[in-house]
Amino acid sequence: MNLAKSFSIYTAASFFNKGMMAILAFFLSHYILPDENGILSLYSVFVLFVLPFVILGMPSSLVIEHAKLDEKEFRSYFSSSLALSSFSFLILLLLFLSAGQFISGVMTVPFRLLLFGMLYAYFNLFQENLLAYTRVLNKPYRFLLISAVKDLLEIALVIILVIQLGRGAEGRILSGLLTGAAVFLFGLFYFMRTGLIHSGISMKYIKEEFRFGISQVFFQFNVFILSATDKYLINYLNPDDKSGLGIYFMSSQFAFIINVLVSAFFFTYQPMLYKFLANLTPENKLKMLKIKYLFAAFLLVCTTTLCLAIPYIYQLFINEQYHPGIPYVAWLAFGYFFWGLYALLLGFLYYYKKNKVVIIFSIFSSLICIGLDYYFIRNYGIMGAAYANLMMYGILFITLFITVNRVCRLQLPWLDLRAIFGKGK
Repeated sequence: MNLAKSFSIYTAASFFNKGMMAILAFFLSHYILPDENGILSLYSVFVLFVLPFVILGMPSSLVIEHAKLDEKEFRSYFSSSLALSSFSFLILLLLFLSAGQFISGVMTVPFRLLLFGMLYAYFNLFQENLLAYTRVLNKPYRFLLISAVKDLLEIALVIILVIQLGRGAEGRILSGLLTGAAVFLFGLFYFMRTGLIHSGISMKYIKEEFRFGISQVFFQFNVFILSATDKYLINYLNPDDKSGLGIYFMSSQFAFIINVLVSAFFFTYQPMLYKFLANLTPENKLKMLKIKYLFAAFLLVCTTTLCLAIPYIYQLFINEQYHPGIPYVAWLAFGYFFWGLYALLLGFLYYYKKNKVVIIFSIFSSLICIGLDYYFIRNYGIMGAAYANLMMYGILFITLFITVNRVCRLQLPWLDLRAIFGKGK
């Protein structure tokens, strides 16, 4: 299946997986008001914090190890990795049950909602593993089907719990939790039927997954910092303005549509990138760069189009209480544009197993994020968070570009546009 066709399928799947939730926000803006949306924002911050310690990079390692191991060894790797993640979740759950009331006070989110978030994080592990496994099998239509059914079920539950029963933010959280439970049960059955879950646990693979997982915890925790610091600091510096946080959160959901396209391309391109790197001929270098440049141009067009359309979308569909957030969207969307360029470079570090570089860069990224968010939010309020996001992702893209070219020594002809876009390339 060619790149364009696979990308179109994964884009459709990512739209169902993420974009439909943004579209749903059109309607929920009339049922979940800004102050409740602020609680949803803080709930998402908590889930983003927990996820790296539960997942431990397992979906990423499945993509890498599937290409290296035979079928029998891959089954052992899968069961061992799942056992490690499950054990990590149990430890986290015990810690949460011991300190949950304190965490609830710090987050200003009810304890029961945070408990739902803990369970959702573990259910999400099975969803991500299902999607990763369909990718390594090169089954984009199956990926699309799983994503579509999952989101249609969640939308149905949102209609029942939020719109019909009026459960507000709690109904929105419960719809995600119940959908996650359904995916968990399906994933458990599917992986057991295919022989991927069994009692043959290998300490060798547990150790390998743990080493990889450590670097992924740093990276995913960095992603958490990049995604959540603005929302946390808005709440921390303005604790009585849940409404303002809710308006900002709504804007970030629309800007996140750009990240849907980034995720879809990454799903499509990652296996192809590893094949190019395994046979890094001059011709493959040019092909690799051509794909990157074409996607960057496509992403720029989509980002610009979204920014131009957002004021009209808000006027037509969104509760006017959220309209003060219109100016935030463009800054956040172009931040995700630079995140897309950033994501194009991460595969190099994964393939060459630059785990220490990933850890160091993750720490650097987190410090840049916290520093910029604190300065701009403190001095410019909520608008400062939008400024900080664009500046942060721009800085990180440039820094990662320099880092990859130095540590991987690929000697790619980035500026030889004539060769990259020449005939026959």
